[in-house]
Amino acid sequence: MRRSWSLLLTLLVACNDGDDGSQQAVCEGYGADPDPCCCYPEPDVLACDELQLCSSIEADCEDGTLGSGACVLDQASDGAVTCALTALADGSEGSIAWSIRESGGARQSSATLHLGGPRAVLQVSTEQDGETTVQVYAGSIPSDFDVDECRGFDTPGARFECMLNATALQDSLTCHDVSLGE
Repeated sequence: MRRSWSLLLTLLVACNDGDDGSQQAVCEGYGADPDPCCCYPEPDVLACDELQLCSSIEADCEDGTLGSGACVLDQASDGAVTCALTALADGSEGSIAWSIRESGGARQSSATLHLGGPRAVLQVSTEQDGETTVQVYAGSIPSDFDVDECRGFDTPGARFECMLNATALQDSLTCHDVSLGE
């Protein structure tokens, strides 16, 4: 319980603007947040509202195929990529989530991209060789990200990997970078 109170106190101090004597909770909407890292005051602790915009995307990328457009997605995940690209094009506010299985499951990662106005926050968890790495970045979607180019690719894997280009956040800052061994 002590940790919960200290986290709440940290959130109140870090996430409220009191310049004019009033307090405005900016963590509730990451688009208005002057410090988007406020969405993740600690790794895996989400302080922002989370509206899942699309179904979670699952990609199976065999050894060495990630980056070549050859990842395999089922039909539901292909539909979720289409949904995610629409959300990115529309400037929607909410979250897009995916998981990637590489090398027969030897390396697995999951990510959530929180979109809000000009800001974006990306949390990535990677598991490999009994170690988990959690990284959180904040910034903005690259200005040269081309949704129509992504939609034009022939395969679901290529569309998904093109979508991942949106996660190369411009002017990004590192909120957290933590490794945890089992």
